[in-house]
Amino acid sequence: MKKLASLTGAAILGMGVLSIPMLALAAQPTYVELVDTGRLVARGAAVVVSVEIACTDDTHSTDVIVGVTQRVGNQITRGGGQTHVDNCSSTTQTVPVLVQPNEGSGRFGNGSALADAYAQSCDEFFISCGSLQDQEEIRIRK
Repeated sequence: MKKLASLTGAAILGMGVLSIPMLALAAQPTYVELVDTGRLVARGAAVVVSVEIACTDDTHSTDVIVGVTQRVGNQITRGGGQTHVDNCSSTTQTVPVLVQPNEGSGRFGNGSALADAYAQSCDEFFISCGSLQDQEEIRIRK
């Protein structure tokens, strides 16, 4: 009986060790970076922020979320936006995200701003997911 318990423990440990490489291969973004410049839209009603992304080849679905905070005059303007990417692969691609000011926030303007990008990817069954984040100062222009 003691031998059977030892073998069972060894088998469980072995299965755990074998599954570690599979976790490393989970569908996930492998690269997320904000582009340095955002484009002002509709006189500050929104800003388009581009994000460069790449994913593992088994990625089925990727969501990209962007937040922007900017001082405009004496006011702080904050906003967010998101987009869905069906074809994220190991080839880097640039994804535009429309960011609108939060309710009660002012308009965006020309100048510097702090931007956050967050990308989350999952496999086709949404069992294996991963995420990456980037934060940078960007320049908003017309």
